[in-house]
Amino acid sequence: MSNFPKLSSARQARAQSNYGRRPSSSTCVLEISPSEVVFPDTAPNKIYEHEILIRNLSKTPKRIKIVQPSTSKFRVDYTSTSAIASGLYWKLTCIYECTQALHYYDHVKILTEDGQTFKIPIQAQPAKS
Repeated sequence: MSNFPKLSSARQARAQSNYGRRPSSSTCVLEISPSEVVFPDTAPNKIYEHEILIRNLSKTPKRIKIVQPSTSKFRVDYTSTSAIASGLYWKLTCIYECTQALHYYDHVKILTEDGQTFKIPIQAQPAKS
């Protein structure tokens, strides 16, 4: 006879239904904030910065790769890391170098070691005259 407390029938059914299950590939392992980067009211010959935080929601460290925006107007700076520990954040800085008062659109990609891809849209909007 076991010394463990008896589970209620609802908890026992839940435990049995989840037994041996692994999270599906659609399970989100990262929390990214903000989900979109907008540089409003930009003016020529200025540099703008916006912070992006990536939090590891899984129980294990996650290695990620940053794919830079294709437009030379935007770039993402960060300190190199081997992996993001469980529950911790990694800070990226999105930089926009404004040379003309035009709209620009692009995105930065974040790739995880388990095949997930996250796209963060980036846009710059000129000041309204």
